[in-house]
Amino acid sequence: MFFFIDAYPKLQHAPYLTKPLVGKNDFHFLCIVPYPQSKNDAILEVTWFADGQPIKTPEILTGSQRESTLFGQELAGYMNKNITCAAVTRFADNHTGVSSPLLSSASYWAGIKVCNIHSDKQLISKSKTATGHICPVKLKRGPLINYSCNGYI
Repeated sequence: MFFFIDAYPKLQHAPYLTKPLVGKNDFHFLCIVPYPQSKNDAILEVTWFADGQPIKTPEILTGSQRESTLFGQELAGYMNKNITCAAVTRFADNHTGVSSPLLSSASYWAGIKVCNIHSDKQLISKSKTATGHICPVKLKRGPLINYSCNGYI
């Protein structure tokens, strides 16, 4: 009788990013790694990328951890880029000595898009500002999502 043992923990599907979660003073993304919470046999290594370049040191998730966070301030220097997260898995006891291939999420374009500029000629001539909207937009794999807030340009 033969038994086949997986070489590494298998994800249910690719990791995915949440929409930008906006707080009072910051925003962040979550990368959700789809591995059963009831299984504690895996080490999940999550890396965040901007246009394919690592943004920060990989985060190691163990036990029942399945989420990695990328805070807005960590995107300094990475604006107007496609943001993704990716995961590699391996068994916690490393009994096979094998890691999974890198599996990436869909990407979000992180940047500022000015749309629907409304101007008041008198306001512009006095202060040189105009009101616009900041519109983070989800790209690739999924519907277009606009989140608007008032800002000044």
